[in-house]
Amino acid sequence: MDTGATYLSLPQRLIDQLGLQRYRTWRGRPSGGDLREFDIYGVVRLTIQGREHCMEVAALPDTCPVLIGQIPLQVLDWVVDPKGQKFIGNPAHGGEEMFDMF
Repeated sequence: MDTGATYLSLPQRLIDQLGLQRYRTWRGRPSGGDLREFDIYGVVRLTIQGREHCMEVAALPDTCPVLIGQIPLQVLDWVVDPKGQKFIGNPAHGGEEMFDMF
């Protein structure tokens, strides 16, 4: 879990295994690094503890772990419990999956 990440990001080897197609590049800043371009692939169906959503993926070097950033967590209505090292349902929604429309 990386609460400093924004996007769903996978090592390139996993993207290759999934057969995802690259369709654009996007500028971003890795943790503690300078602005650079990242290849964006899509679309995958991300499922965490029964909650799922389709989204694009940013490519990382193979030495990096999978990063589940704030955007996928927010879409799936999960928050990080740092003490328990797990995802929990958003307490503001009674732990139930939902989204704010407006």
